[in-house]
Amino acid sequence: MSVTGMCNKCGDYNQLIEEAATFNDILIINFIDSYQNLTTKTLTSFSWAYSRCPHIQFYVKIDDDVFINTEKVLDLLYSNVTKYENLLIGDCPNHLGPNRDKASKYYVSRDIFHEKRWPPFCFGTTYILGNYSAANLLKVASSTPVVPLEDASMGILARASGTVNVLRIHNWRWTIWEPRKHFAYTACPVTYTVHNITPKQIEKLWKYCLIRP
Repeated sequence: MSVTGMCNKCGDYNQLIEEAATFNDILIINFIDSYQNLTTKTLTSFSWAYSRCPHIQFYVKIDDDVFINTEKVLDLLYSNVTKYENLLIGDCPNHLGPNRDKASKYYVSRDIFHEKRWPPFCFGTTYILGNYSAANLLKVASSTPVVPLEDASMGILARASGTVNVLRIHNWRWTIWEPRKHFAYTACPVTYTVHNITPKQIEKLWKYCLIRP
């Protein structure tokens, strides 16, 4: 399911509406789609998914420039369902602090978040919530102050829940970052996700990794 907000100045917005009506595969949320609204967009998406599919074991969030090798990811998750259902998992940095540079896209003022380090979180390119984790994050979402950075916000909510732990996948193949210039498609079968690639590259990876003769 693709998720987007409203866009009053997008030339192809009518095409988006048409595709959503035709294939029923796009969730259009009633707010302006901007970076500052990314946390709202993400939480609304999880809320929508959980309210309609409450028995799903895992919810996966990926950016639109990410290829996900679903077979590899499912093999990982189902190797220990009980363990992973209670976690927020992905590529998680260690001891990362807020960006205080006002010129940065990722700037967060001390008024919004005063701590020197973020709580443990996973980068927003790809992360997975178990069913138990999703339920408990949503429980505290309305009463917990968050920030525009949705991945850091997931970490804030995980800490506030008191029950959701963050697990870093200790495997360099979990995310291959920005491989546009140099990427061997032969590495795909052992790779979980690939970030910062074009739609054509995603299609090529999909065919190479997941569609076999």
